[in-house]
Amino acid sequence: MALENTTEAALARSLIAQSEEFDHGSSEKADLLDRAVIAADRSGSVAVQFEARNERLTEAVFSGEDELALALFAWCQHITDTRPDIINQTSILWPSKWILPMLPEFSRISQKQIDAIGADMAKRFEAQNLSRRPVHAKRSEVYAVQGKMQQAREFWDKAVAEPRDRYADCAACEHSYSIRLLAQEGRYEEMIAAAQPILDGEMFCSQVPHIDLPQIMLAQYALGRKDEARDLYKRSYRLVRSNMDYTQLVALLIEFKVAENELKDAAVVAVRHLPWLVQIKPDKLKMHYMRALHCLLLAIADNAKVKSLQVTEWLISLLDALEGVFEAAPQNADPALRVTLLTSQIRKAGMTITASLDARNANDYFSRQWHAPAFTYVKP
Repeated sequence: MALENTTEAALARSLIAQSEEFDHGSSEKADLLDRAVIAADRSGSVAVQFEARNERLTEAVFSGEDELALALFAWCQHITDTRPDIINQTSILWPSKWILPMLPEFSRISQKQIDAIGADMAKRFEAQNLSRRPVHAKRSEVYAVQGKMQQAREFWDKAVAEPRDRYADCAACEHSYSIRLLAQEGRYEEMIAAAQPILDGEMFCSQVPHIDLPQIMLAQYALGRKDEARDLYKRSYRLVRSNMDYTQLVALLIEFKVAENELKDAAVVAVRHLPWLVQIKPDKLKMHYMRALHCLLLAIADNAKVKSLQVTEWLISLLDALEGVFEAAPQNADPALRVTLLTSQIRKAGMTITASLDARNANDYFSRQWHAPAFTYVKP
């Protein structure tokens, strides 16, 4: 057996320690952990290789690098199974909780694969004689992603009936999911009442209230409490604007600005985060961002029907940016034609994704999502 390089092992651990100074989603954190993985491989230590990849996996999960997270998880799972003499069998439990709800966001991952990984997670928790709370909770999240709300509610009720242990999500994360589930069920009054501890800052963590405020804003808007929704917009955007993991939430905020007929503001945000659409891999996130772009372009076209299309700097910037991704029309074409062609191209791309997701899920949930933007837009 080759000797371990202790210098490289120490370097890997030093880089991991340095990465802890940076927030999830920062390029500095990702770079340090990438370098840690390289040093770990040079060290020859399986334990250090696992440690470095596990840290990089965590960063990938919380920074929107979902495809990288899947690849790293597969490696960590394999090493856990093949080197039980070195890797503690509980080391893979937390990563499995993060990965399972991520799977249904990719249309290429079959239902059979999702079910198999869910069963594997359950088996691992049972082998350690642990609470089934995390297993049921993550199954609920899978069903919620797929729009299978009856099963999502059933498994969430099972989850909260099980005891909490060290593998349960934190109290803030669990409460966050419970209110988002209420929102997805359309139970807005209950959702807003239950969200009060989060709104008041009594419950929080690294992702709470980030993932909740846009959903609370949506519930308030749906109930006609538009002033309250507007008050939450800036607070929401500040929290989600710097992390690609929140792509769907940024899309929701774009749709809010469209509903408010603040098209310039919507366009500025859409262009700012358009690189995320190119970088992200999950089909679900791509679909939601495309839906927001589609809503924005439809609103621009509707405004042009009432008063001729105003060729403004922000509009040209939007069209130029979108054509850099979708290549719908030459940039010197008439702006109205560019809007029409881009609308058609984005609709086609978005509906292709919805069809793939729905085919895997055996329902029409994402098709209905595409045709029902989050906020009600009133034509001028």
